[in-house]
Amino acid sequence: MKETFCVIFSNGLSGTWLTWFINQHKGFPDRLELDPAYSDPEHPERITDYSTQPNWWYDDQLWKNFIIYCERMDHPNERENEPDIRWGSEKLAFKVQPYHEFYGPDMNFEQAKVACKFVLDQSKCQQIIVPVCDKVLYNEIYNRLVAIRPNITVDKDPKKWYNSVLYDYIQQELKVPLLGLDIGKILSGNDSEYHRLIEVLDVPKLNNWKDLASECRKQIYDNYKGSITL
Repeated sequence: MKETFCVIFSNGLSGTWLTWFINQHKGFPDRLELDPAYSDPEHPERITDYSTQPNWWYDDQLWKNFIIYCERMDHPNERENEPDIRWGSEKLAFKVQPYHEFYGPDMNFEQAKVACKFVLDQSKCQQIIVPVCDKVLYNEIYNRLVAIRPNITVDKDPKKWYNSVLYDYIQQELKVPLLGLDIGKILSGNDSEYHRLIEVLDVPKLNNWKDLASECRKQIYDNYKGSITL
């Protein structure tokens, strides 16, 4: 494998979908699955999220074994010949577990920095991609986040949804470039924002990229339209 792209994100910003979406591009493992998830207690029938395979539990799995797993998942009809499968893609987008931004209830910032450096070193990551929220689809993103986290107070300022200190550490100390990608614009089919993405991926555009984005928006965010009081 030549290039890796780590998608780091705050919960609720469709980082899982973005990871899968990136992997649909040329040179990436485009046969990885995207499965719906349901987590709105008031509307259990609604799709609120997705799952996808390039999900590295870095504290429980070696990087080389994670790559083998992703390759097997990208070759669903050849798994009976698993020993013969070799990594055929030039690139990979992946996300991390147990915490998508490394920081969690049982991890302080120093521990998060150690974990982040470990992941980026092991994966030889060339680029961090972070979905962010600004004005486009803000209401839908906020309303969904409130719905799936009924026991947590969600700040109405989207700038407070991110671990900005960690992102400064990644860029200033680890020297790994970071792209803040407006996920609302991507899901709304904004050409200039999509161009920013494929520029760092160094890939041609997908002819159906707007269809993929529209499907996600319709399946999830169109259910959470409505104004909020700022």
